Amino acid sequence: MILADRIRAWLGLAALLRGARVRQLVPAAALVVVSGVLPVTFILAMGQVVATVWSTSDVPDTATSWLVVAVLAMTAQQLLDPLWTVLTTGIARSIDRHAHHRLITNALSAPLATAERGDVSGKLADAVRLHRQGLPTPGSGAAALLPLTARYLQLGAAVAVVGVTVSWLVAVPLLAAAVLLRIGHRGALSRYFHHYWHGLADERKRVFYLHNLGTDSVSAKEIRALRLTGWLRERTGRETAAYLAKTWKARREVYFGPFLRYTAVGFGVGVFAIVTIAVLHGQDPGVAGLVVAAQATLVPLRFGRGIPDCDTATEHGHLAHDVITGHERAVRAAHTAARAPAEPVTIRRDAAITFEHVHFRYPGADRDLLRDVRLTIPAGRSTAIVGLNGAGKTTMIKLLAGFHTPTHGRITVGEHDLGDLDPVAWRQRIAALTQNFTRFDLTLRDNVLLGAAHRPPDHGALLDAITLANAREILEALPHGLDTVLSPRYHGGVGLSGGQWQRIALARALYAQAMGASLVVLDEPTAQLDPRAEAAFHQEFFELTAGVTTLVIAHRFSTVRRTDAIAVLDGGTITEHGTHDELLARSGTYATMFRLQADRFDQLAG
Repeated sequence: MILADRIRAWLGLAALLRGARVRQLVPAAALVVVSGVLPVTFILAMGQVVATVWSTSDVPDTATSWLVVAVLAMTAQQLLDPLWTVLTTGIARSIDRHAHHRLITNALSAPLATAERGDVSGKLADAVRLHRQGLPTPGSGAAALLPLTARYLQLGAAVAVVGVTVSWLVAVPLLAAAVLLRIGHRGALSRYFHHYWHGLADERKRVFYLHNLGTDSVSAKEIRALRLTGWLRERTGRETAAYLAKTWKARREVYFGPFLRYTAVGFGVGVFAIVTIAVLHGQDPGVAGLVVAAQATLVPLRFGRGIPDCDTATEHGHLAHDVITGHERAVRAAHTAARAPAEPVTIRRDAAITFEHVHFRYPGADRDLLRDVRLTIPAGRSTAIVGLNGAGKTTMIKLLAGFHTPTHGRITVGEHDLGDLDPVAWRQRIAALTQNFTRFDLTLRDNVLLGAAHRPPDHGALLDAITLANAREILEALPHGLDTVLSPRYHGGVGLSGGQWQRIALARALYAQAMGASLVVLDEPTAQLDPRAEAAFHQEFFELTAGVTTLVIAHRFSTVRRTDAIAVLDGGTITEHGTHDELLARSGTYATMFRLQADRFDQLAG
């Protein structure tokens, strides 16, 4: 990274300090000044001590006073270290709280089409991975600028002392050498991160994956069942050793050569400064000036080396901040490009939903996934969309929820274009039960109430939903009832089976319906069940949602025979539409697939 880029990075981190509290920044600023002048104070005081002792055989009170000043300055420097830790930790946490809020807010508000983009999801994954790896955060990087500023203040004070006590002909080369050494060492660190650390991302991900695989409770059972412990230990060791070997090689390439070159420069400038001081003071003892100049000369030379506690924090902090900012920029661009919703409108509960000549193509794809889809979902009735895997059924649900916008055509709700509706308000009208429904590590109460988190909790509706979903037995078996955490990872928590979790997810959808959702969507939540269990689940579901606008997605045709209407999605378009009996009578795709699946079920049952 060139110097201008590094300065921009520092300015970006410095701007984050606005996220800290004033009561944190004021003492930190005072600490910067004190830390900057204490080394020079010690040097000047010791110079006076030596000069006084040198000029007389007795130790006068003046020397004692200066000695006390020097001891106090040295002691204060030692005491400042823990104080720096306290202040910078507090500042970092304040800043990281804002950074974490930005990241979560942007991640949750990003349109699904944006969130699914590789560059956006990659930035989010990088931010999460940097946090989980325990690397310095944006707050740590910003807070590290404060002690780093103190170091620069020490440099300026020391150079000024050399210039005043010796000569500016010595001070200026010392300053130039210190800055050059600093740029060299800090630049090597930046080159390592930007040219090697990022290049080892895949190896690093693989190592962390293997380490997590060995400690993750999700994979623990299969690792033991397949007797993979020895393989995992050997593979983890081999991958880790390979990664570390590449890391050490990269560090030698980046650091070793510059270390030799800049050490030679520092040595040469140091010799020049010492010789010049000796020459200038050769005819005049000037012991105080000589001592002060000699000590002050060491400060710039010491400054030229790396400052690990500051450099690593600022580099990683800038990297984390850059990732968060990049993700935020992408999300903002998506919001800017999105069509602004019209004024709030009232949607009648009997409004039909219509796909009007809808085409859709995912970004980067070379063909439409959906082509000229025409379908009406009547209010108060159940409609099923069936088709083989990959036909585009779930994509239609994403379009219906407003996560994506049709490439051509439109979706209407009554007389309103879906794109003109407030997406948040519209999604609150949808109760969805999907194949990969979320199993929240929360209480049973929370797991159901999240179906309508935008509404005040209704205890009666909560219990009714649990009862309708046949989850009463689950509730009664829990040690703490509704307040039991549904995860064995917590004290007093309980794990549920897959079938029990489906009951809880169904209760969540039914609670959402009771709290005002006018559209219930069932997107293959029983795909992992056997045909008999799936058929029983759907029969119960249709009974519970009678009279409600319902959209069911399925790949097993037999489970949707009771819906009011069935649409066959084949090749990205609706090829058949009608009731179960009507479609069987047509002897088309639906009839063929229904009979094939029925025959297969009979074979398995036999």
